[in-house]
Amino acid sequence: MQPKTPSLLERQTQAPSKDDLVLGIRPQSPADLFATWQDKKDPEAFQAVMQSLDPTVSRGLRAFGGDKPHLKTRARLLAADAVRKYDPTKSKASLNTWVYGHMQRLQRISADRDAAVRLPERVRMDAILARSATTELVDKLGHEPDLQTLSEATGLSRARLAAADRAFREVSESGMTTEKGDILGGGKAVGGPAKAADPWVDYVYYDLDPKSRVIFEHVTGYGGKEIWQKKQIAEELGISPAAVSHRIKGILTKLQERPSSEIT
Repeated sequence: MQPKTPSLLERQTQAPSKDDLVLGIRPQSPADLFATWQDKKDPEAFQAVMQSLDPTVSRGLRAFGGDKPHLKTRARLLAADAVRKYDPTKSKASLNTWVYGHMQRLQRISADRDAAVRLPERVRMDAILARSATTELVDKLGHEPDLQTLSEATGLSRARLAAADRAFREVSESGMTTEKGDILGGGKAVGGPAKAADPWVDYVYYDLDPKSRVIFEHVTGYGGKEIWQKKQIAEELGISPAAVSHRIKGILTKLQERPSSEIT
């Protein structure tokens, strides 16, 4: 029986063998793997970069997230976003230092999550109302409602819906993304999680039809929504993955049409 040929990811990140050590061969550094990913732009090369950065992610999680297990996936998402934004021609920092610096956002994420858990009775009632309305809308629409539709149905602001969701959703790393980094490596997010504080992002969101808003939310993480694979979005909405891709392309086009003047 022929031995299994290791994948590119396994070859690039596995510990060196005794023969390798004798010959002075070392595993590729994160910078080398990053250069390979820049050249190839494929998911496996990205996964190799992410795996090489695991020690940096763990260090950032300890320093900024209190080493809390439920923040591990968020730490990897922040690291992946930092990798995508890294430009070695413009930054004087190494890739490890760049990624570590971006993980300071874990402090705010951790504080927000802790605050959500301690929210008062009103949040619990908001969550009950939101879940009830979601069930009714799923029966009516045939798919999960977008945040705006749910907000109109419940009379709750998107901020209150997000607070209720954060406080009462069971956090599951496997549910948000896989440790293999399927979401991280696949480049599914439109420029990473959308920033609700950006008025142009809000304008684009509100201009979409309900199904496109659902896609926008689960592709970008807008409104605190979980990021899903295109296949999962397609199954939820009852459309084809190709149709999801077509709508994502349209959303990207709208986001890129940002006016040159500042929007307020």
